Amino acid sequence: MREVPSIPRDSDFRDLIKDSIPFKISGYTSDDLGSCLEEWKPERLSSILSERRVSVHVSSEPNLNFVAKNFKYEYMTFSDLFWRIKESQKCLNGDREYLYYRSLGERPRKDPSNLSSVHPYLEETFKLPAEISRILDDSSSSIHSTVFRISQPGVELWTHYDALDNFLVQIHGSKLVILFPPSTLHKLSITDTSSPYRNICKLDMDSANSELLSAYKLAYKTVLNPGDVLFIPAAWSHGIHSLFPEDDSEEIKTCISVNLFFSDGQVEYASKNVYGNEDPAPMKRACDLLQKDFLNLSLQLPVHLQKAFWSKVASISLQYLNNL
Repeated sequence: MREVPSIPRDSDFRDLIKDSIPFKISGYTSDDLGSCLEEWKPERLSSILSERRVSVHVSSEPNLNFVAKNFKYEYMTFSDLFWRIKESQKCLNGDREYLYYRSLGERPRKDPSNLSSVHPYLEETFKLPAEISRILDDSSSSIHSTVFRISQPGVELWTHYDALDNFLVQIHGSKLVILFPPSTLHKLSITDTSSPYRNICKLDMDSANSELLSAYKLAYKTVLNPGDVLFIPAAWSHGIHSLFPEDDSEEIKTCISVNLFFSDGQVEYASKNVYGNEDPAPMKRACDLLQKDFLNLSLQLPVHLQKAFWSKVASISLQYLNNL
């Protein structure tokens, strides 16, 4: 597994974005990202965001899995969120609950997320580094959403890909990120946009199957610390594990970050795409054909020829993939 390339802040990274190559820029300060780097501590956020009610993922397991749905959504205030994280960290492992929050839009099923829809304070204290803003302004891209995230250390978010490019900005705490190129979707057994595999960031190599191991040979990894910005290209699957801090003095231990998703003006996206995870229209149409028309064709055959049908479809698909 390779390290995600780190590039200097003054690099012209437009070609990396165009070629869908992940990269990391480190060393941003409050002058670049706003006062969030200094101010977004759990106690302060709990006080300011206080009684704002939000939907939170809650699980008895640290590995959240969207395919298995091993979590539930609970509405709670930010004060309750931080209090429950604090109380959970006092418990023995068997009694812990694991909480993860992802911001939603003002109308969750209709509007993409933005920081002001959570609380004006977030938008006032966060900004994109000037060089990133400048490149986005000069391109055909447009900002789709800004997503505010809070997770407790030990939580691993299910491996998934997004349909949009995005910058992940680490504000507080640290995260391990594993990224897989688009050519490995079938090796990760992706359903819709999510993989059923758990512990992707802490994989037991001795028990993993050969397909998953072959995906790891093409993967990248990096650790994000406050002031780091990671570019995650569209269709790059990624697993994210929130790390425990080396400094154990914090009473409430959290990982806090912001995603900025942006769309490519040359790609036809699904019109809804509220969360930025719906496949571009050509991909969606192809998947619909496979799951409906192709399926109906295969069902006209006896079982042994259905196996041949799908094996041949897979073979043709892999030929096109390998020729790219």
